[in-house]
Amino acid sequence: MKTDVSKNSANNRIGIGLLGYGTVGKGLESLLTDKASDAFFIAKILRRISKANRSDMVESIEDLLSDPKIEIVVECLGGIEPARTYIIEALKAKKSVVTANKALINRFGDELDTCAKENGVVLRFSAAVGGGIPYLSTLIEVKKHTQISAIGGILNGTSNFILDKMERESCTFEEALSEAQTLGYAEKDPSADILGWDSLNKIRLSGVIAFNTWINIDSIPCTGIDSIQTKDVEFIQSLGYHIRLFATMIKTNLGHSAYVEPQLFNSDNAEATILSNHNIAWFTDMSGKHQALIGQGAGGLPTAGNILRDLYQIKEDAKGMLPEERSLKNIDNNELSHAYLVRTSKSLKSGFLEAITVFKWIQGNRIYRITKNIQVSRFHNLMHQLKQLEPIFYAGIKKKENQ
Repeated sequence: MKTDVSKNSANNRIGIGLLGYGTVGKGLESLLTDKASDAFFIAKILRRISKANRSDMVESIEDLLSDPKIEIVVECLGGIEPARTYIIEALKAKKSVVTANKALINRFGDELDTCAKENGVVLRFSAAVGGGIPYLSTLIEVKKHTQISAIGGILNGTSNFILDKMERESCTFEEALSEAQTLGYAEKDPSADILGWDSLNKIRLSGVIAFNTWINIDSIPCTGIDSIQTKDVEFIQSLGYHIRLFATMIKTNLGHSAYVEPQLFNSDNAEATILSNHNIAWFTDMSGKHQALIGQGAGGLPTAGNILRDLYQIKEDAKGMLPEERSLKNIDNNELSHAYLVRTSKSLKSGFLEAITVFKWIQGNRIYRITKNIQVSRFHNLMHQLKQLEPIFYAGIKKKENQ
């Protein structure tokens, strides 16, 4: 449904209802004021009780949705509830919705997309993956001309900031995380970023765009960077590697393979060059052509930039983003294997680790190992069991020719 902008003003400005006024919400307000004031204006902002301290701020979703000047609602609350309820109410009120909430779209994307279609409006979520990178919209355009065979990259700017800072400044994990929080790259509760859940949500959401398939999220192996220590980074650098949190999904002969894990990259890998809060999001098509997009992946303004793209898309009569036909499958990682670096204490006894070890270094009370190639899901499962005994650190070893 084409947005009717004539009722708001002679210069076609569209009224925006903003849910939430945190880092991203403030970033969007800044962008709209500086770069898009001729196209959009914020009519009302929903804030928590006692936080509505301006004339355009309200404490009730009903006060926002009842405003006839608002044609598009932008959700910047995060989390599942009340964001899901508010989006459904907005869609039923015939207002298009833009969100960066990748966890919400992963869990309820089908429901929200159906609700949008039933009410003749649009749901868009470009900012849910890649921060300021137009990755999802690029995948949609690429699919019009060719099939995609693989997707992946560094999809979490917070974890990349932490790892890059530990590499370049030899600081502790806690110090790097604290600075990320100070700069607005990490939330007060950083669990989603450092445990890999944010990257997991992003690669799964990218997968439904690229492959028309929702992969059962519980079937995707996922580990984060929470157990990494300064000595681990120093040892990795001594081997000539860089470490990054990596996510990928690949179309295989058996279906789809996928995982999220820290990985080691040689200096000539593109991922090794990604610094600070930046992301790299790439795709490979069936002819083997590999293309990558690089940009800021965390912070208010980068995310707000992708939200602004979606606002313009809706203004220009764009459709929703989820494919019309979508299936649901488990992953099959049987074709996917590579080597790992593993750090344990000297006291940990594991016949499995000993059996797959190719190289071993003993440094004080810790042991570093490089394993032979092992099937990814099997390795993750076994490491999960060993992590019940102590905070093991492990990372895959990525070879450029397999990218």
